[in-house]
Amino acid sequence: MLEISSRTRSTMGVTKSDHHLPLLLPVAHSDDSAKRTGTIWTAVAHIITGVIGSGVLSLAWSMAQLGWIAGPFSMLFFAAITLASTFLVCDSYRFPDPDTGPIRNRSYPDAVRLNLGDRSAQICGVFMQLNFYGTGIAYVITSATCLSGSDADTILTRDLGLNIKLSL
Repeated sequence: MLEISSRTRSTMGVTKSDHHLPLLLPVAHSDDSAKRTGTIWTAVAHIITGVIGSGVLSLAWSMAQLGWIAGPFSMLFFAAITLASTFLVCDSYRFPDPDTGPIRNRSYPDAVRLNLGDRSAQICGVFMQLNFYGTGIAYVITSATCLSGSDADTILTRDLGLNIKLSL
């Protein structure tokens, strides 16, 4: 196992003092001596920056496509799903009790492995990787479409000598 040789290490809000720390901790490792420096405000900031990503950019188009009835309904529906999923993930962070459980799950597949077994964790990992792969493809396609559109605007306005904004 790889190790870090240092006196103090601070990573993602966790400060630890030790001489040799392993880079990869075991799944069932629970180290309550780790000092957590995050606050509720840092958690809210991380959630906001995660949510205000590409979802906000496509929100107006999605609402225009769905209309005034289905648009707000679908927004509330997916907000409820997100809230329920968040509570499930937060409750499975510590096992078996969400507040005082001795085992800390460091990732979602770790929580699935502990609650449902190795086979379910492998299936979860496959679906997570497929989701990451599909999201990456969607970002590349969206970026290329946006860049090609802005490039066409620039070329047309430059070649024609126009000082207007063209929309394609």
